[in-house]
Amino acid sequence: MQRWLLQEKRTTGWDTPINAVDAVYAFLAGADGKADMSKLDSGEPSTLRLDGKPMDLPKATTGMGYVKTSVQTPNANTFSAEKTSEGTSWGALYAQFWQKNTDVESTSAGINVKREIVSATDGKATSKLHVGDKVSVRITITADRDYDFVQVQDKRAACMEPAQQLSGYHWGYYCVPQDNVTNYYFDQLAKGKHVVETDYYIDREGDYTTGICTAQCAYSPEFSGREAAKTLSVSK
Repeated sequence: MQRWLLQEKRTTGWDTPINAVDAVYAFLAGADGKADMSKLDSGEPSTLRLDGKPMDLPKATTGMGYVKTSVQTPNANTFSAEKTSEGTSWGALYAQFWQKNTDVESTSAGINVKREIVSATDGKATSKLHVGDKVSVRITITADRDYDFVQVQDKRAACMEPAQQLSGYHWGYYCVPQDNVTNYYFDQLAKGKHVVETDYYIDREGDYTTGICTAQCAYSPEFSGREAAKTLSVSK
């Protein structure tokens, strides 16, 4: 139950101080119902290695054992963590690098996102676009658990102009159209499937490439999903 509660805290918020206090009590309570402060001991720190070499780590946060560090090693291939202390621990690893937009592949980790360009009139997928067409970008988000504070970012093609220019609340989310991207913000994203549609006008001819579409938990970015870029061909 304690592990479940910890996992819930990673992706959802405790809305009131009473909820937070109750959760801390659940973590610290021993078999006799009294607080067991030894549970705050971090124990021996884990050994983190990059390509077999131990990493230099800053001092851990008292009571939590939280450690964060970053390294710039373009040729690194293997990361390993060796844990010798008792109890439950977890961590997250982020690799950042430059890549051509068209080379970025779709992926998911807890959140799956799918983007489709469909006709605004009949809702059917379309590949033949013409100047003046009204289309909808349909984003389907599938969450494997309940999430709080999820950000969805849809980088659109240069030939697409939002039909609705103003930011505002919609059913379950807040939409913010910008120059080259449309952002969606969810205070709460329940487990299951969610569909978001936004209308656009095709305003010029040519060949275009959209950016990627991402969905990510704001305070636990290791839970995210990404849809690859799409190529569009527009005629008069």
